[in-house]
Amino acid sequence: YLTIKEIQQMADAQTEGGELSQQCKRAFLVTCFTGLRLSDIKNLYYGDIRRDPVPAIVKQQNKTGELVSIPLCPTVWKLIDDSRIHRPDELVYPRLTASKAVNVHQPIIALRKKAGIDHPFGWHAGRHSFAMMTLEASGDLYAVSRLLGHNNIQMTTVYLQLIDPRAREIMASLPEIELDRKAKIINMPIKAEGVEA
Repeated sequence: YLTIKEIQQMADAQTEGGELSQQCKRAFLVTCFTGLRLSDIKNLYYGDIRRDPVPAIVKQQNKTGELVSIPLCPTVWKLIDDSRIHRPDELVYPRLTASKAVNVHQPIIALRKKAGIDHPFGWHAGRHSFAMMTLEASGDLYAVSRLLGHNNIQMTTVYLQLIDPRAREIMASLPEIELDRKAKIINMPIKAEGVEA
């Protein structure tokens, strides 16, 4: 997964290669903030985007068939909304599926290098990044599981292992108490019946 700093580096990096590279960059960033898989991004239609009552993507996932409703944060709304009117059956990122020969992985590799990120990753890193960000921000495993469209909460618990270093940081920040101090014994007067101490 990518850190927020690395996602920002990807957003700041200049694309080369024309419209395909630009659409790959925008689509990858949308993945980072929605958790959609590449197959769902390739098949994202303007009809999947709701404006009312709040902007959201409501989509049946290709892999699981689960219907997900993902509220759109301002970043995603900026990446999707081009201020034009679109038909509901129009793809948001048509260049990603223009032909079978289209390689959507190469533009992401080139963008990663332009961004100065050394570790390799692919499209699915965007989904993992979304899971990590939302889980760290909310701590709500069930809500994150629903956003990811997981059929089973067990699938989402894998991300808890990745957050474990953060859990260790939290636990390490708890205050210490002194346990080595000896308890002081105080003799209490014994009061016998009828006798004053």
